[in-house]
Amino acid sequence: GFFIPPIPRKKTYGKLEFKVISERVFILNRFLDEISKRRYLWDSEEMRIFIIPETNLVAGLKALRPLSIEEVLERIRPEAEMNVKITDELLEDYFIYLKTYKEQVVNNLPFLNRFKTFVVKQ
Repeated sequence: GFFIPPIPRKKTYGKLEFKVISERVFILNRFLDEISKRRYLWDSEEMRIFIIPETNLVAGLKALRPLSIEEVLERIRPEAEMNVKITDELLEDYFIYLKTYKEQVVNNLPFLNRFKTFVVKQ
């Protein structure tokens, strides 16, 4: 699947506090930065409505015509194409990387379990 960055959640309490506003601004900036790296999202009509809503945002998004599967595929095609030629050497490199990663995870499990126990007791 394709990663779609989360949008900051609304706060029902303390929403006018400086800390809450600063946090939401930071998360919104990160959201927009991540979206801008994904042309299929940044150039979309949905994003245009989100950034410059001409009416109510929800109403504007609901008014959009649902895309067909073909339209969605056409939109994401440039992001989905692979420019890497898969060779036996590349597969072997990935296999070694995954084996090493698995060993590291297995080696760290005792520590993580102790840490989990510690956190739960707090």
